[in-house]
Amino acid sequence: MDNNTLSIPMADNYKTIIIDAIRNANKKDIMEFRMERKVETFNSVHFLKWDFINTNIIRTLPSDQFQCVKVKRGPLWELVLIYDKETKYLYAAMQEKRFRQLSERLYKETVHYIDALSSKNNDLEADVDLNPAKQIYLFDTENVDWNEQVEYELKLMLHLLEGEVTRFVLVTFSTDKGEIASVNAIMPNAELEIAYEENWNEFITADFSTAFELQGTTSEHEEEIFVGLREGVVSHQHDDLVQLRNDEMEKEG
Repeated sequence: MDNNTLSIPMADNYKTIIIDAIRNANKKDIMEFRMERKVETFNSVHFLKWDFINTNIIRTLPSDQFQCVKVKRGPLWELVLIYDKETKYLYAAMQEKRFRQLSERLYKETVHYIDALSSKNNDLEADVDLNPAKQIYLFDTENVDWNEQVEYELKLMLHLLEGEVTRFVLVTFSTDKGEIASVNAIMPNAELEIAYEENWNEFITADFSTAFELQGTTSEHEEEIFVGLREGVVSHQHDDLVQLRNDEMEKEG
């Protein structure tokens, strides 16, 4: 397919809603939670931010236009997929650094959910200007077992959607000291190469509601924790929040 014809058909006000959901989770929601709870330590800040991001997205996007689906990734993690009922585009959010880690894997031992979702764009070619030179890719994407696992993961994640998915878009973001530094919407292909990208920085709204920053939650620390997110949290069915497992807390402490 000609990548020049690609676009992301989302109205600007919806882009702003998604970005505000991420921004509020990373600063205002975390600050309010910490002031109300008055916890002595704050080891689970990264995972708490994702609970707030998911909650904000579900509660602020209009349900007549979007279907937000909570998807469990084993017993340890839960993500939210955003399905546009009109355009049939599927969206998810992820930190930019985490996407780079996944896209730069030389060996793929297991199917990550981004691998499965990006297979919806398997007809797209990588944009050479958006993809840095990679080392030799040591995996055969035509592997039968791999493709069967991709299809299995897709069925698990998408069976509740109200329609088919025509494209998958990943909203990637980076933060710095609780503030959103950048937001991009990308279409990764099956090899996690970027086929199309839109910069959404113009939709980042200024937040003057908080006059101070949380101590000890720099972007460097957040990214360090993120590497182990699927193995470091426990999801509670009747609680909007997640907490670190006891052994993970001992490891971090």
